[in-house]
Amino acid sequence: AMSVYRLTSAQWEYIRLLLLVRPRLRECLPADSRQTLEAILHVLTTGCPWSELPRSLGSYVTAGGVSGKALDRFLSE
Repeated sequence: AMSVYRLTSAQWEYIRLLLLVRPRLRECLPADSRQTLEAILHVLTTGCPWSELPRSLGSYVTAGGVSGKALDRFLSE
């Protein structure tokens, strides 16, 4: 079984604070931003196809749908 990418509490706290002060970043992520971000990072670090995303990381349709938008926003900020 493939291990699932998880953010540490410190990493998530840093990102959560960024989302609070950067509304444009927050707009591109759904309510459970941590889970969606973990799903995106999991796919990027493992090369796993979106359709094989572990269920514990939520819907691959949700994460895959926001991944391009979210990454563009993160990189442009």
